[in-house]
Amino acid sequence: MRALRLVRIAILAAAAASPAAVAEGVPGFAGQSCLASGCHADKARGRVVHPPAEDESCDVCHEQKGDKHEFELAESSVKDLCVMCHDDPTADAGTPHEAVELFGCDGCHDPHASENRKLLVEPVNDLCTGCHTDQGDELGLPHVHGAVTEKGCTICHDPHASAHPRLLLAEGNALCLACHGPGTGGGADAEAAALFEGRRSVEASFLQRLPRIPVDSSGRGHPVVKHPVRAEASPLDPKKPMWCGTCHRPHAASHAKLLFARPGFMLCIQCHK
Repeated sequence: MRALRLVRIAILAAAAASPAAVAEGVPGFAGQSCLASGCHADKARGRVVHPPAEDESCDVCHEQKGDKHEFELAESSVKDLCVMCHDDPTADAGTPHEAVELFGCDGCHDPHASENRKLLVEPVNDLCTGCHTDQGDELGLPHVHGAVTEKGCTICHDPHASAHPRLLLAEGNALCLACHGPGTGGGADAEAAALFEGRRSVEASFLQRLPRIPVDSSGRGHPVVKHPVRAEASPLDPKKPMWCGTCHRPHAASHAKLLFARPGFMLCIQCHK
């Protein structure tokens, strides 16, 4: 696969030197590129442009059928085409996102150009909530998790595949403590911090203004001294473990601090009856 990817990159470099290659032989368009011809000029318009489109190297991904103005993908599927240059994000990563299998890469990414980072067809939260409508409705609640509004869904979820439930980048408290744990955020001079074994990079200035949870090595210390933050069984549901999500909602809530009940007595009596 690596050898094939290198071949594809070499073709891309060669095609960049001859941008008129695809339109050559098309009646009425000899010597012109697909973009310059005026037919497909919109394909390279956007804040982020895919390098083959930017270089007018259409024939890296599209192959002309004979001498007709008909084209097909250079590979048998969109995904097969993408992984010729890009590492397959679903390989050896646990459970793939169902959307990747149902819609393919171009279900979320525009292969030519986009106004959004990573060539997304919509801003990341709009894209995710287009399918995950229940979570989209939650974002209308009074208190929304800052990670969602400032960094987007992919700060906690992998959009392609994950070994953890719900496509999370880590499991249980490890997910929350990556940002809210003691000592996170780096020093005063740090510019960014790597999270989840380097899978995400977050500005230190963002992490440094987050509340810190003083959890000790035994998993206690929040919200009061010696209070457990993890346990094999939750008082609310013995079939589920106790973790941050036992008291806090991950996306949004009606109550401050993303609590599922009003802070104080009303929250505590859910377990301490």
